[in-house]
Amino acid sequence: MNAPGPDRIIALGKGREQHAQAVRSPASGPPPAGANAREVMAHRLRTPEGSAAYKRRGATVEPSIGTLKTILSRFSRRGLDAARSELNLAAAAYNIRKIHTATG
Repeated sequence: MNAPGPDRIIALGKGREQHAQAVRSPASGPPPAGANAREVMAHRLRTPEGSAAYKRRGATVEPSIGTLKTILSRFSRRGLDAARSELNLAAAAYNIRKIHTATG
């Protein structure tokens, strides 16, 4: 929340629990004054806009992560740099295949 970069939606628990909380006690407006980062995110996830954004995130991000886990179930090389390189290669291959099937 305080780090630079894109707007983030961060889960504070299981998706079904967040949804139930949003239905039971929906929030609106800005978060309460003096709220810490976790309380601000909890408030945001209880708003209709925040709940919809989290639902949309699950449909766009999670399938790609699951697919990468099936492509790359374990790393072949040791070390953080080697693992990061291997992950980047798998992600690039996945994206190229996705572009190819979308345009072909």
